[in-house]
Amino acid sequence: KLIQFMGIGYRNYMDEDFCASRGIKALGIGEYGSNAVAEYALGLALALFRGIAEGDRRLKREVWDMQGLLGREIAGSTFGIVGTGAIGRLVAQKAAMLGARVIAHDLVENPELVAKHQVEYVDLETLFARSDLVSCHLTHTKATEKLVSGKLLSSMKAGSFFVNTSRAQVVDYDALYGLLMSGHLRGAALDVHYSEPPEDYSLAKLENVIATPHLGYYTERALENQLRKVVESVVANIG
Repeated sequence: KLIQFMGIGYRNYMDEDFCASRGIKALGIGEYGSNAVAEYALGLALALFRGIAEGDRRLKREVWDMQGLLGREIAGSTFGIVGTGAIGRLVAQKAAMLGARVIAHDLVENPELVAKHQVEYVDLETLFARSDLVSCHLTHTKATEKLVSGKLLSSMKAGSFFVNTSRAQVVDYDALYGLLMSGHLRGAALDVHYSEPPEDYSLAKLENVIATPHLGYYTERALENQLRKVVESVVANIG
């Protein structure tokens, strides 16, 4: 009667048309961990700007060396956000509060972000060309499949950063790999991968990449919200 997915992006995991043809309800749940993911994206951005992961790795190897770890500050940087839905909106607010110049791209602009946080909406090409760091917050659909293309990534300023906590499929990871290998991009932080666990760890193993196993949503508060909403949905739809 009902297939209840414990998350938002259920259409990426279930054949909704087939379920409908058999009279089976296929459901996800509404927002439950947007703040958790937004905080995580911002944490990854901070780690990239300040070289935190590499500094940690060096000390674990008993190497005391700051060479190449000269940091940047979010304050005064140009912080690009692709997608200002539930999560991207929160990232924009938090980055603005830290003093960043926030630019964003979305099909639907958020007037509150413009009015309260001076977020500037621009086209994708302008966003990638101007940003010191781009944080991706797109839903994966046919229209967004590899929307973050090699052309867009290569148009970023030399030494800039890229963060993805949305879905891997919206980004051309092969192009990203090449730009990280060449040094054009100084670093990337990736919490999402083409397959999970990855079939190929080459991108995750790069020294200038912070790679994590889809942890963005994974907080006590978010999981409590998730379970409550799942139970509420089942109770409401199982009759």
